[in-house]
Amino acid sequence: MNRRKFLADLVSGRCHVTQLVPNQQVTLIQLLTGLYEVHQLLDGKEWDADMENDLAQALNKAGLPCRDPHDDSAMSREELQAHYEQQFEADEKAEHHRYGTAAWKQNVAIGSTRLGYWDWVYEQVQAAWETEGRA
Repeated sequence: MNRRKFLADLVSGRCHVTQLVPNQQVTLIQLLTGLYEVHQLLDGKEWDADMENDLAQALNKAGLPCRDPHDDSAMSREELQAHYEQQFEADEKAEHHRYGTAAWKQNVAIGSTRLGYWDWVYEQVQAAWETEGRA
């Protein structure tokens, strides 16, 4: 069962709770439980470095697929740059959370890369995915 379509049908009114068969009722309970867990994560808590990952895990557990917020491996080079640039103020220089400009400059200085910063980041992300299973 496609949980996103199921939830969309419920929210839009195309399907009413009284029309649900038992397995759909279970699915609805699982989704609501997951949303409750997400609410509990957010309720009165400060946003910290682990919050994005905790939310992704709670949504995945509820059957609402959500990729790891720190997994950049599925992004193209352009998407990667745009993703990080939108997180910085206009007067700040955007950089990747794991592959910073200092590491890139060091690699340029020792001659191990001639790539521009975002091309180098993309290469590092892909290499990390291949060797570690994460970016």
